[in-house]
Order: sequence, then C-alpha cells, then structure tokens
Amino acid sequence: MAKHISVRSILDEQMRIPLVVTLILLLLTAAAACRKVSSDSAQKEAPATDPLAGQDISTELGAIGLYSESGSTIIRTNSSLKLRIELITKSGQPLSGRALINFELSDPTLGQIKSPIEISEGSGSVDFSSKEREGIVTIIAKSLNANIEGRLDIQISNLSPPAQVQISADPNRISINGTSHIKATVTDSEGRPVKDGTQVTFGLSNSSFGSITESALTINGKVSATFAAAQTSGEVTIWATAGEVSNTVTVNIASAEVGSIEFVSAEPNVIGLKGSGQVEVSAVTFMVKNSQGTPVQEAKSVLIELFGPGGGEYLEEEGQSEIRVSTEEGAARVNVHSGEIAGTVTLRATVITDSGTSLSTSSGIISIGGGKPTESHFSLSVSTLNLEGLAYDGIESQITVRLADRYGNVEVLKGTTVSFYSESGGIQRSAIMDDKGCGSVIFRTQSPIPHKTLPNANEIAFMNQLNSLFGISIDIADPNSPNPRDGLCTIVAVVDGEEEFTDSNANGQYDPGESYDDTYDDIFLDKDDNSIIGTDFEDLIIDRNGNLAFDGCNGQWDGNKKIYKTFNLLISGKPRIFTDFEAQLNDAINKAIDKGENFVIGGDKKLYFHVFVGDENYNPPIAGTSYSVSVSGGAGLEGVASYKFPDTNSSLGGPIFSYCIYDADPADTDPPKRGEVKISVTWRGREESIAYSIPVD
Repeated sequence: MAKHISVRSILDEQMRIPLVVTLILLLLTAAAACRKVSSDSAQKEAPATDPLAGQDISTELGAIGLYSESGSTIIRTNSSLKLRIELITKSGQPLSGRALINFELSDPTLGQIKSPIEISEGSGSVDFSSKEREGIVTIIAKSLNANIEGRLDIQISNLSPPAQVQISADPNRISINGTSHIKATVTDSEGRPVKDGTQVTFGLSNSSFGSITESALTINGKVSATFAAAQTSGEVTIWATAGEVSNTVTVNIASAEVGSIEFVSAEPNVIGLKGSGQVEVSAVTFMVKNSQGTPVQEAKSVLIELFGPGGGEYLEEEGQSEIRVSTEEGAARVNVHSGEIAGTVTLRATVITDSGTSLSTSSGIISIGGGKPTESHFSLSVSTLNLEGLAYDGIESQITVRLADRYGNVEVLKGTTVSFYSESGGIQRSAIMDDKGCGSVIFRTQSPIPHKTLPNANEIAFMNQLNSLFGISIDIADPNSPNPRDGLCTIVAVVDGEEEFTDSNANGQYDPGESYDDTYDDIFLDKDDNSIIGTDFEDLIIDRNGNLAFDGCNGQWDGNKKIYKTFNLLISGKPRIFTDFEAQLNDAINKAIDKGENFVIGGDKKLYFHVFVGDENYNPPIAGTSYSVSVSGGAGLEGVASYKFPDTNSSLGGPIFSYCIYDADPADTDPPKRGEVKISVTWRGREESIAYSIPVD
C-alpha cells in the first residue's frame, strides 16, 4: 500500500524551511511512495513461471536426433541405456536456448523413460530403463510446440550380441570371372551361435575386383555368400560384419595370362529330395578358358568336388563325392544327384594350367528342397476375416499360403504354384511360392455374393431365440429367408502334393503296409457350407478321373495328387439394432395399470431388456464396429455399456446383450423425472442410434 502523507503536518514541522524546499520534499516523498506501490504491485502480479514458458521453437526446430551413446541399441532386461538427444534447426545448426522434450514408448510394459526433460543448446541425454520382458520398443521424442519427432528402436534381449565373426573363402585363389564360396560363422561372447536371423553384411575392399552377396541371415550362427570376380586380377579383401564385430579374408584373383575356370550354370538350381517324385538331378557346367579369354579347344582334366548336407547326395554314380571330367570345347559338365536330407550343395572345380598353377572356382548354391507339399504342412492365414461386401465392392483381404514337405522343410521347391477357387467375390488365380515356401493372393468383394442356404439345426435354434426376444419372423423352409451361413464365402486352395504317411523304416519312401492319411481324389467347392458333397450348390473343381462324379477316397497312398485346404470368409453388411426395449417397457406399463399404478423405475421396480446387433443375415459387423448403451435422468444400468466387435468369420451371429435399468439414487425424494436410454452403433466411422424415454423416480 502507498503511504499517505499529510501536507499540513509537514508544513507545520518545516516552518523554518523555505516554501520551495518544502515543496521539493513533498514531491520527492510522493515519488518514493509511488515507486514502492509500483514495486509491490509488480511483485504481486508476477506469478512464478516455468523458465521455458512462452518459448516457441516451432519456427526454428527442423529435426530431433535420437541416438544410443554407446552405439548399441541392444540391451538386456532390467538394465539401462543412455540416449543422446540433438535438436537441429532447419538450417542444420544446433538449436540455441532451452526446450522441453516429451518421450513416449510404443510399449510401456517393456521399459520406462523420464519425460519431459529440458534440452540446453541443442543437445542433452536421458536414460532408458528396460523392464523384465524381452522385445522391441520404439522410443519417440517429441517437441512440446513443434510437430516434429525423433524415433529409436531398442531391442531388449538377454541373448548376447555378436562378439566374433569367423570368415573363410573356398577357394581363396581363383581366376578372373571365377567365383569363391564365402562362409561366415557368428558367435557371442561365450562362443555360442547367435540367434537365427542375425544379419551379416558382406563387403569388398575394392568393387572393381568383382561383386558379393550384400547380406544374409544366420541359421545356427552360419551364413554364406558368393564372391564373383570381375576382369581385374589382384588381391581383394572381403569382410563380414555382424553388429559391431567383423572379420576379413583375402582372395587372390589370377591374371588372364594363366587361363581361367568359371562357373556357368546349375540347371535347375533347386532339386527335390531323393524319392520325392520331383526333379532330383541338377546339371552343372564349368568353363575352362585360355589366356585370351576364349574356351579351350583341347581336352583339359577338371577335378570336381561336392560339398553338401551329408544326406547321400552324389556326383554321377552313387557314393561319389569327387570326380575328374574332361572338357569338351572348354565345358566341364557333371550331374549332381540329391540325397535324403534337405540343404545346400556347392561344387568346387579345379584345373591345372600349362605352367602348373592350380586354379579353382566354386559353383553357385544348389538347393536340395524338401519333397512335395503334404496336407499336414499346408496352412492358410487371412489378413481380414469379416469384409463388408454386402454393402461395398472392392474390400480386400490378403490370403497367405505356407507349404512344407513331409520333413517340415520350408524351402519346398521355389516356384510351386497354389491355385485358388472362391464361391463369391473375386480372387487372384494362383500364388507362386518363394524360397521360404510362402505366397499370397488378394480376395476382393464384388458380385456374386455368397449362395443362399437353408438353415442348419444350430441356426434354427439361434433364430428361434431372436424370434422369441425381438419378434423376428423367419421361414426356415424358405431358401430365400436370411440365415447366418448366407454370409459365408467358401475359398479352396489346391496344390500338387502327396498324402501324409509314416516312414517306419526311415528310408524316405512309402512302403506297402505303412500307415497313411487317405484323402479325397476329387475336390469340390462347398457352397452350402455343410461339408457334404451334394448336387444342389456344389461345384466339382478337381475331377481326378474325369467321370463328372465325386469319387471320395481311393484306398491307397498317393505320392502325386492334388491336396487342398478350405476356409470361409464372412461377407457382412450394414449392421442393424434389434431390441425388445419398447416391448418390455409397454409390458411393464400395462402390468402397472392392471394394478392401478403408474410405472416408474424406482425402489424394486426395474426394467429388463435385450439388444442384438447384426446385419441382414444376422451376422456380426466388421472388426472395429463399436456399440454402446447409456442411460440418463438418475437411472442406473447393469450390463455391457460398450463393446467393440472383433474380426471373426463365425456364422452364428454376434452376442445378445442383456440389461437392467434401475433407480441409481433410491433415497432421493425428488418427484419422478424423465430419463433416456440411448443405444448406438458406429460402423465405418458413422454413428446410428435409437433413444427411448423412461420414467425414473
């Protein structure tokens, strides 16, 4: 508060001071009082503020860098990792001043991090602490007032990271245009193979010497690559890197003057197991050239050696793992025969030059794949099970097929074709398997829609329940009346394979008397979804003997027949709300009138009702459709207040919800009031609802 001063008292006390001096003192005193008032006011009006309040970095910040200070993004459980944060302006300079940065985790169950933190002069650090679970978590750094973020993936694993890489070249001396087989073994700090799928990258000291496989993934700690020499002679260093460790090997490339030997081809480069019925022989060709780079015309002796998984594979004659062949117009040819174990085979070819120098090269990798696909190793998966195809065309779902042979080998002959057939909509005709035994096709909704069918016993029971609750009248004898299976679309996948059998003597072949799974000779499209071949709706898509009839099983093991898998998609439409609320309310009102009363929810008077959400065939709506029930006006609700529909191909409708409305405050003495019950469904982003008025005491 300002100090008030009496002019009269000052004049009385200063009678001997000249009037001018007195007035000056008055002015000085008033000024001091005003300054005190201003100072006090400023102290009261300036609240404590965040030191960064009002600082706007949105116009300056260009990027957020998020790094591991150690360089490693792999940590163990219950440990910590220091992260480096860099704030960069749009011109590439460190951001000056201070800024607050927020952090988010893609999976908070995997770890924790302090948030927010203050960053000064464009850089700072923060600790991330892992919890007890292994996994991969993404750390997201965000500025508070700029729409910019930085991300870093952290792998939490108790498996030790790569600690050592061993690398070898076979052969380590080749001619120009020759090839060398590069092998690497990756182990952890305790000498154990690193986990499968660890990436190993390969590189050359000088790319003018040739090319090499860029990267490969470990299996039991091992990877392989092929170095292909170019036209330049000399010594090239090849390195293999896994994580933060690497190692090198040297390959010497002989000059053209001493001649050369090259790998030409392996046809095919994928063969089947012995006894599989597939192609079991690969024809391998090497070429011996003179110092001018043209094929030699005189016969040269070439030593060819085989290296494989040890399952009985051989060269030309059974038991041979090496052989000498003579060239014809420079070409050295040999046949590789598969054995009974899947894996990879390489050949090494060696020729002696006129000067006595030994030159070698290795073939490309020849894969001995598994035998034919078997039914027990034939699976299908679908990206989306329920598609809104009764309302929209062009809704897609990806169908993925996975195959393996009787041994579970996934490299089951790259290029195998799986054919698809669909009851409705549209589907790509076939999928061609990759080297992992996988392939995919796309199904899309369009005309025609699934076939109409008569309801089965389960559907009749379900629709009778709908009728008793909601008064839905259904003629079960009319094939045009809706029922849930009217929304099922049958899809069949077919591939050339073999029937499953028990190899009792482990000879890799079926022998009479061994047990086997007999399968249908013919394949049909089950359009009425009853798993029974019939004449009404079924299409015979594979007729093995061409007799235009379904023949069933033939009672013998088949090593070459079409096997199949079938599954259903659910084709649904726009959902509708079915409820007996109004009927239950009218019934309660009429019962109260019979007693000479008014129906009001309160005390022991409650209202029970049911809700069902389904499409025109009484099937559930697509995944993500949300449903809710709410009450107001002092009423309480027992039952599921909200529900989100999952992705499903179930053809027996969705859940039926039961509710009870009661007086949420029975002790209040207010007169009865009007409440509301609201039932809502949100489908494809659009909400539809119905509401009812209720009396609540």
